[in-house]
Amino acid sequence: MLERNRKIIRFSNRLNYTILAIVFLILLGAFVYALTPGVAPNPGHTISQVSPPSGCSSGQVLIWQGSSWACFSISPSISGYQVVKRTSSVSGSAGQYKFGPTASCPSGKVVLGGGCVGAHWDVTDFGPGGPGVWGTNEGWRCYGKKTSGTTGQVEAWAICANPN
Repeated sequence: MLERNRKIIRFSNRLNYTILAIVFLILLGAFVYALTPGVAPNPGHTISQVSPPSGCSSGQVLIWQGSSWACFSISPSISGYQVVKRTSSVSGSAGQYKFGPTASCPSGKVVLGGGCVGAHWDVTDFGPGGPGVWGTNEGWRCYGKKTSGTTGQVEAWAICANPN
């Protein structure tokens, strides 16, 4: 009869746990490397790519250039530039669509653009308009959907100027 030389290798629990810990640390290192600050995930953007720039001076507005924010100087041919803000409370139950405030330009000025933001309220539509009417050049209207039953503050702003 042939005898086989068998070698049985036994690892201690200590060695098993050490190997397991090393594998875990290697996997964790690869994950942390993928989430390195300043490196854009794929797909995605870094915070610096989507955050507005600091240091815009007076007479400049923020514009989105498709991939980043930039400060934009207002053309000298635009006169009477003014930003008008209006804040109001919007109440109602979650899921209700509600009109927010309308920021109206002063008499004799036209709206160039504007925006809306609010708490407990998602903006679903906005644009040029006046109180009770869309599509005019007298201000900026906001419309949205309540996200909770809590009353929230909604702000509309209009960028106004003298017509040329």
